[in-house]
Amino acid sequence: MALNIRTKIISITIVILFVGIFFCSIVLNYIFTHEHLNVLQTNSLILAHNLKFQLERLLQLGLNIDTIEGFDKQCKDLVTKYENISYALVVNPKGKIFFHYHQNQQSQKKVIEDPYINNPEILKNIDVSGQVSRTTKIDGHHFFEVFIPVYDVSDRYIGAIGVGFPYSLIIDKIKYLIFITVIISIISFALAFILLIFIISHSVTNPLKNLLTVIEEIRAKNILDKQVKIASNDEIGKIGLAFNNMIKELDENRKALIEKNRIEKEMEIAKIIQTSILPKNYEIPGFKVSAFMKTAEEVGGDYYDIIKSSDDEYWVSIGDVTGHGVTAGLIMMMLQAVFSSSVNIDSDFKNSPDKVYNLCNKIIYENLKNRMLLNQFITAVFLKFTKNGLIEYSGAHEHILVFRSASKQVEIIETDGLWLGMLPDISKITKTNTIKLKQNDILMLYTDGLTQIKNSKNEQYTLERLAIFLKNNSNLDPEKITEKLNKEIEHFKSEQLDDISFVILKKE
Repeated sequence: MALNIRTKIISITIVILFVGIFFCSIVLNYIFTHEHLNVLQTNSLILAHNLKFQLERLLQLGLNIDTIEGFDKQCKDLVTKYENISYALVVNPKGKIFFHYHQNQQSQKKVIEDPYINNPEILKNIDVSGQVSRTTKIDGHHFFEVFIPVYDVSDRYIGAIGVGFPYSLIIDKIKYLIFITVIISIISFALAFILLIFIISHSVTNPLKNLLTVIEEIRAKNILDKQVKIASNDEIGKIGLAFNNMIKELDENRKALIEKNRIEKEMEIAKIIQTSILPKNYEIPGFKVSAFMKTAEEVGGDYYDIIKSSDDEYWVSIGDVTGHGVTAGLIMMMLQAVFSSSVNIDSDFKNSPDKVYNLCNKIIYENLKNRMLLNQFITAVFLKFTKNGLIEYSGAHEHILVFRSASKQVEIIETDGLWLGMLPDISKITKTNTIKLKQNDILMLYTDGLTQIKNSKNEQYTLERLAIFLKNNSNLDPEKITEKLNKEIEHFKSEQLDDISFVILKKE
């Protein structure tokens, strides 16, 4: 059965308290017993010296110790004044007892028969040392004795005074102290136990219970707005603080995840919108057409379009908004709307790609710089396919690749002009150029994401590689060229960091 934290702490603390009280009791009993023994010894010496004083005063009167009578009564009177003293006696150096009193008359006879008293060598040692202490056994009981020497008026050693008290006094004192210690220990233990439970409940178990309650409430209701009350700055309080911080972070992360999911859904919708406005019909009379787009993120900034205007003319455009992501995608859709509207305006100016380009720039500049306050721009080129097979174009974008079937070479045509959104009016800079395609000639438009994509060696695909690829696959239809180029790019790249778009047109 697993123990909870409070039970573990209480159990460990009880053991510590018990061991502490046990050793404390032993030390205190030893100290008190030793002090009590010293007190009894002191009392014995005081009594012995009192008897010595009385005896030596009688001797100073010229009396002989053998002829002194009644000193037993003095011994008795003095002994009875000391509650813990058991007996007193006077003995000469040869072991003869002159005076003696014992509270137990039967024990008095035992004292007289004591071989220690009848040992002259031992009694002689009292004179040498001045004081002798010893333990003896009388009538089955242990006693502690103190002897001091007695001298006559000539300062001659004539005997010794002995005073004794029973060891049972020490034993009784020890028992009493043990009893008192046990009682005090029990009371102290009980108070400590109550205090311990209170402290543990207040400082440990109650905060932990509060923590568990909050955890259960969070788990049951799946809410992360609950906080644990912090009542202290100790380890338990720090656990509660850490838990509160964790819950706060979890709540923020959950909100961020919800926001991320919302944005991803919106991005998915934006991607659907972006891809849905791409042309579905690639038919241009006299040409085979193929187009491809792959964004670096959910929404990209690349753009291409194929439009049949209201006057039955065909327009092709390709562009690249700086950057990629949602903002670039929105600008791309803005360009698509502006371009589509411009080529369908019922006005004579629309027959010129440069005028369409200038009109788109005016609207794009106004929206980007004055309304959206963005510092972005668009590289783009607009192409108009005339009825006589001549292609007119205007704009500033990547080079146009043209494979000439007659020479079997790829011609690289630079676009001139200025990017859309750079200046409010670019009419004086923009002009219309022309390209003439013959049968089986191929025109390719692309964004820089294609030529600048890198492999694992950090090498770019480059315009030169693209021109070689177009030359080597010029015998294929645009759809096959697109399919093969896509496979080559997938094999070449290590990572796509920019949008990739291209349009391929082959003259029939």
